[in-house]
Amino acid sequence: VHIEQLRLPKDIYAENLNNFQIKFDSSKFGANYAEINNGVKRQQVYFYTKAYKEGFVTTDRLKAGSSIEASSRREMIDITNLRSPLITNTKGLITAKNIGVGRPLTEDLVAKEPALKKGETVRIVYDNNGLKIETVGVIEADAFVGETVPVRNLSSQKIITANYIGGGVAKAF
Repeated sequence: VHIEQLRLPKDIYAENLNNFQIKFDSSKFGANYAEINNGVKRQQVYFYTKAYKEGFVTTDRLKAGSSIEASSRREMIDITNLRSPLITNTKGLITAKNIGVGRPLTEDLVAKEPALKKGETVRIVYDNNGLKIETVGVIEADAFVGETVPVRNLSSQKIITANYIGGGVAKAF
């Protein structure tokens, strides 16, 4: 944290340092006010703080859906006015929207990379009390391991709900 600006209406003195107190809200950055009490009088003082944290910034212009691991680097970032937290790891993440060069990578700009992308083929498996059926289908939305995804059965053209279990296999309910 760095105090960028401090405005005092006039000099503040204290006869006894034990009586000198400063109170302020340390949970927010940017414009802030502190109360200074010298044991005789209380004054309100304006100050502006900047906070920095290590994070990732883009090294190239990225289109939505691009992998960010190879196109980012670590550096100290001014987080004073960021609206979303910085990401702490780029592995397995893609951009959720287009991002310019030098932009801090925050949680609202990235998404988890899907195991399969919409339109890819998958093997649909149905297994219930000894009855096992397998067919081929197409993923209708990005698929993540362990999550539910709509799949179009290529033989019937019907959309079913399945759990993507990885390895190109979706388990129908």
